Amino acid sequence: MKTFRDQLQWQELILAQQQSGLNISTYWRKHKLSTSSFYAYKKRFAPTESAFLCANISQRKVTDHKVTQLHLPHSTSPSFLAQLLRELSS
Repeated sequence: MKTFRDQLQWQELILAQQQSGLNISTYWRKHKLSTSSFYAYKKRFAPTESAFLCANISQRKVTDHKVTQLHLPHSTSPSFLAQLLRELSS
């Protein structure tokens, strides 16, 4: 008969395995649990990576208020540069 476990119980089981010092397959075999279920729930509870990137200003100089300089890498695509200039001019 299958045992139903809620999210909290799975989190506790995963934490208990990590604290036990046993590898995953040994721990789950010892407790008669499904290894595939473990990996499914572990993936579900894993923290997700954010797509947010933090931009850092490396150096900022104001030499003349009428002249603006923009330094871009040589690999910058022309379409990106065109879009950037449109956004800056609006």
